[in-house]
Amino acid sequence: MPRIYRVDSDRDIEKVLRAIRSSINLEEAIETVKPIVEDVRRRGDEAVIEYARKLDGSELRAEEIYVDRAGLEEIARAADPMLMRSLINLAKRVEAVETPLLEFIRNVWRVEPRSGLVVEIFFKPVERVACYIPGGLTLYISTAIMCGTVARLAGVKRLVALLPPRALTPSMAASLSIAGFNGVYRAGGPYGIAAVAYGTQRIERVDKIVGPGGIYATAAKALVSMVIGIDMLAGPTELVIYIDKKGYENETLLHLAAQAEHGDSVLLVVVTPYREVGDSIAQRASEEASKAGSKAFERVSRLLNILIVDSPERAAKLIDAISPEHVEVCSDNNISNALSSYGVLIDGCVSSAINDYYSGVSHILPTMSWARVRGGLSILDFVALRRRVIYRGSKDDLRDIAIEVMPIAREERFLLHLDSIYRGDVDDRES
Repeated sequence: MPRIYRVDSDRDIEKVLRAIRSSINLEEAIETVKPIVEDVRRRGDEAVIEYARKLDGSELRAEEIYVDRAGLEEIARAADPMLMRSLINLAKRVEAVETPLLEFIRNVWRVEPRSGLVVEIFFKPVERVACYIPGGLTLYISTAIMCGTVARLAGVKRLVALLPPRALTPSMAASLSIAGFNGVYRAGGPYGIAAVAYGTQRIERVDKIVGPGGIYATAAKALVSMVIGIDMLAGPTELVIYIDKKGYENETLLHLAAQAEHGDSVLLVVVTPYREVGDSIAQRASEEASKAGSKAFERVSRLLNILIVDSPERAAKLIDAISPEHVEVCSDNNISNALSSYGVLIDGCVSSAINDYYSGVSHILPTMSWARVRGGLSILDFVALRRRVIYRGSKDDLRDIAIEVMPIAREERFLLHLDSIYRGDVDDRES
């Protein structure tokens, strides 16, 4: 049966957060995968082949680790044509959503602090990127589109996928081809992440790893982030639904069940000012869970948290405190504008699955409250901010600069900083 909490004060918000937040122990997972990561760093391909057998049940030869673009296109020939059309259309929508950001990153800004000194501000694509694509319990072919299409649009030159050996099906190969990947390394989980982080005999080291994954893939990303870039640490999926419109309880339950398809670690929350709405959803969840074959609904009944708030304002503060991956809003009030901390917000009493498969907004999103500091995967994850300082002034201009910064250099006791700008007598000049 779902758990029901009342939230009537800010103190209640803190109590509820402690009660509902997932008990994922990332530190424990890091300790588990650390020996695997280190082993791959030391032994390279030999370790990759060994872990493919131990962890993924795949007998992999060294020459089978990498499949290039031609190989992907060959495998993709067996994919369903209707599926390929759907993937192509999804890629087009992703491109359309990212295009405004593309216009932004192509700009070059120039700032002139003084005559003879110019600062240029611009973005450069990351050279080599690996997209991790989960492929254990299910094939996340849409994730390949979300990741690859955006990386290519940003200008990444070398783009490879990482996935478990058995996950390279015709449908996955089709998605990887459509998204523009150069190839795929058939190495999943922690051992695949370690391989692209450190490089092996057959696996080229990358500059950055992006993409979602389970707790052990996330732990491996945390470990290798000391040597290469990553996008974020993302855990199991999260859904918070705010509902104050009555008559949508059945739809709300189905939206929750859709996210529960991801497994037992999901965070499921309903926030409502109406106790009768909460009771109705809880009752319907229990009824559906009792039916044979209702695994997702059973998870909803077991994992759902229903939070009864005293006002829409409290609801907004509560949802921002959770900072969830997905927020759905089913309301006649204008609560959406009061929310600021989420991976993606879906307004209009529709399922977050519309974002997973249709909207074009990336479904690679921050979890575990990372939405407080970043949004979902975008072009910005595949470029690096660059600043170039150009000096074309005179020797006298350098002396003037030195005079200006002299108090700072003296206060920090870095007098050689001052001398390196202008070596000469500046003490007799006024700042």
